[in-house]
This record gives sequence, structure tokens and C-alpha cells, in this order.
Amino acid sequence: MKKEEYLKLVLEQIRCTKVHGMVREELSQHIDDQAECYEEYGLRKEEAMKKAVERMGNPVETGVELDRIHRPKLEWRMLIFTAVLCVIGLMLQFSMNKIWGEQQSFSMKEHLLALGIGLAVMFAIYFLDYSFLVKYAREAAVIFGIIGLLQCLFGVTAVSGRLLWLSVPWGSIDLVPFLYLYVPIYASLLYRCRGAGYSAVLKAMLWMAPPLFLAWYAPSLPTLFNLLYILAAVFSIAAAKDWFQIQKKAVLGILWMFLAAAPLSGAAYMMHFGAGYQGARIQSWLGIGSAEGQGFVLSNVRRFMQSSHLFGKCDAVFIGVDTGVSSIFASEQMIFTHIVGYYGVLAGIILGAVIALFIWKMLMMVTKQKNQAGMLIGAGSAVVFAVQFLQATLENLSFLPTTSTYFPLLSYGFGSTVVSFILLGFVMSVYRYQNIVPQQVVKKRRWKLMLLP
Repeated sequence: MKKEEYLKLVLEQIRCTKVHGMVREELSQHIDDQAECYEEYGLRKEEAMKKAVERMGNPVETGVELDRIHRPKLEWRMLIFTAVLCVIGLMLQFSMNKIWGEQQSFSMKEHLLALGIGLAVMFAIYFLDYSFLVKYAREAAVIFGIIGLLQCLFGVTAVSGRLLWLSVPWGSIDLVPFLYLYVPIYASLLYRCRGAGYSAVLKAMLWMAPPLFLAWYAPSLPTLFNLLYILAAVFSIAAAKDWFQIQKKAVLGILWMFLAAAPLSGAAYMMHFGAGYQGARIQSWLGIGSAEGQGFVLSNVRRFMQSSHLFGKCDAVFIGVDTGVSSIFASEQMIFTHIVGYYGVLAGIILGAVIALFIWKMLMMVTKQKNQAGMLIGAGSAVVFAVQFLQATLENLSFLPTTSTYFPLLSYGFGSTVVSFILLGFVMSVYRYQNIVPQQVVKKRRWKLMLLP
């Protein structure tokens, strides 16, 4: 049997056409290497090639085995986990709506619409294959920047003192959560910069600018800081794996020293030069502000937490429940506070454990990937979930000043729900195509210390 006939029979057994090119190249190279060995032992070229093909075994059996290996995978447990969180979110929204009534802005139609659109986009990304983003990373970044700039220039709608809202027939959509979609784009850009040395570091810093500028323009300083740390974490993962062949310890040390000072600088800026409510939030969080205004939120959250029980309602629920207090706990961003206040500390611990397990499952799915592009895209998406869950939980526990945050898949909100499903779609896509997308490994460069005479 000739080599081309053998390869044709093998590929006919493999149903996933995306992997045909990679399998054909690997098998062809293996046959050629084996034929060269036979030629060194004195066989003629034609005989050596024929014997090398025979040594490969039955082409049908080989193809069936390769079809089993290179088959798209579906992580059913992650899908079930996601469905469970969505159901928990709906139940919590119903509970809050029943208790707080008109104070709660929950709309079942809008939330179900967001869930439907989010699920559709998630499965579209899941079946489309994440590698398209790697191929068109620069184009995606440019389009992202252009859309953001056009929105700033011509499509700005202000709601509650913040810009970047989109008017729709049923109300307004907050566009700030969509800034997190830049994270997988940024991971793809870093993959395109492999082996570029210190010029890749400069490019990596410049590519951070679009979402950070839009978050600053909104303004949404919590989103700005979240994105800054998330993008820095993605860059650090790539640098730690020697993608850029740089002195990674020195570069990452300088980067994180700067990031460590960023929160203090940001807090000082907000207190002295930011909007009045921003400084008031910082002061009330530090305990130097009044219990009115922004301090009213934190003082009531702390009061509810301090009077909570292991089971059942906390004592403070029945004290002074007026319009101001109820408006705090009717907000979709105070889900954790609502659970602890009305169902007990144990219910909050259980929910926190479920969320932690969900994030751990996401990280385990992507960090084990051999394909480096998929690993970084998935890891970046998982880090977004981790940061958002952590920020929302700390704010609900009054460890951070309250802002416009949300719990992914749990909180009510059109934009936040759709964005969460899109990022989850990238994680699922990375897992699905782990044995299909060709693996490309960055070769490490050895550094030598040269001493001048």
C-alpha cells in the first residue's frame, strides 16, 4: 500500500475534519522517518517506504483509534453546574422580589431574555471553536476599540451619573460589563506576541489601554481596577511560561510592585479629586464618615451581619425596615447580604462554597490544557469570574466599599448575564477542542550573565 492510500484510509475514519491536517502531517512525518531508517539499513527507497507503511498497521484500526482520541468533548458537569447556579439566581431574585416588592427592580421577562441570549451565544462560541479569536485577535481588538470610541462620541447615555448605557425598548443596558469581553481578546494578542522579547512587553502594556480607558471614561473605577489586575494576571501567566523570552522575575516584580500601590493611589485620588459620592464611600468604609449618605449603606450592612444567626433571619431585619434600608437589600448586588440576613450564616457559607467549587472547576478545566492559546484564553475568562465573585462577596461583607458590582450568573442584569455566558462559552470551547486544535509550544531561551572585564 502506498503512503497516500494509507493516509486517505486513516483520515476517512476520523469524523472531525478540523484535525485532518494535523493528523496527516504527523503520520506522514512518522512514515518518512521510518522509511529513512530502513534506507540506512540498505533497502531501496521504494521498498523502504512500503515497509514503513506496513509497519504502521491497519489503517482502519488506526483511524478508528485516532477518531476516539481527536473527538470534541463536552463537559456535562460544567453545564449542569451552570444550570444550577442560574436556578439559584432565579430563586434568589424571586425571594428578594417577594420580600421587598416594588423596591426590587427585578424583571422576569428581561432576565429570561438575557438567559436565552446568553445561552445561545455560549453554545455558538462552544461549537465555533475558540481558535478563531486567536487568528483574528488584532482585528477583534481594533473593532472593540472603535465600537467603544463611537459609543463615547455619539451613543452616550447617562444613568445615575455614569455613562456607557445603551437605550433599548425595555429600558437601558449597562455596557460596562461588556468591557470584560476584552480579556480573551487580550489573551489572544499575547499569544500572537510569543518570542518577541521586550517589544512584546511594550505591546502587552499598550494593548491594555482600550478597556481601561473606557472604564475610566464611564466612569467605573472598580471595573478599571478589576480589568487592570485581570489583564496583569493574564500577562503574568504568559510571562511565567516564557512566552516572551524575557527576564520574567524582574519584569513581573516591577509590574506587581506598581499594581500593589495602585489601590492606595486610586483611593487617594477619589477622596481628593473624584466625585463627591466616591470620596464619601472611601471615608465611610474607613470609618471616618457619617452614618448618612454613603455611610448609611455600610452601617446597615454591618448591622445586619453582626446580628445574623447560623440559621434563619437576623434580628436587624425587623428593626427600622424603611424605604432606605429596604432599597439596600433589594438591590441585585446585595444577594449575599440578603441570604445571610434572611436565611442565616450557614446558607451564605453553602453558597460561597458552591461558587468556590464552580470557579475551581473552571480553572481545572483550562489550566490542564496543553494548547497554550486555549489555556490562556480559558484562564483569563475564569479569572474574570473569580475576581467578580470575590469583589461582590467582599462588598457584601462590608470589607470593601459598596459599588455597582454583581455576582456572575446569580445577579439580575442583562449585560452582566450575557457577558458571563460568553466568557463561559470560551471556557467550554477550550475544553471541547483540547485534542483538536494543534498545540504550539514556545521554545525557551537560555539567558547568560555576561561580566565585563
